Amino acid sequence: MGSLGWMMLSFLALVFIVYHENNQNKMKRLQKQVKRLAAGEKGVNDMSALLQEFVGKKCVIILDDSITGLDNWILEAYDEQWAKLTRETKKGQKVKLIRVDDIKTIQDY
Repeated sequence: MGSLGWMMLSFLALVFIVYHENNQNKMKRLQKQVKRLAAGEKGVNDMSALLQEFVGKKCVIILDDSITGLDNWILEAYDEQWAKLTRETKKGQKVKLIRVDDIKTIQDY
């Protein structure tokens, strides 16, 4: 094998290593997502049961993807996946639907 052959072999080995490493990273990310979803399934049922005490009350709700909270909203209704929030403004009533599994914390206003 000449130097061109060794360069080609080295290049193929490098491509294989990068491809293999990329697949391992993807696999780890997918495993984390599956674990988070499985934990979320358990948590959603618990959160749905806990939301009952906040129905009809003004609440401060902090979502997973948010630093600031949704304050002064009234929890009107909820089911296993969604929660309906309402709020009176000068222009009338605003309605917001949020996913129950996105709720990080909830407390009385």
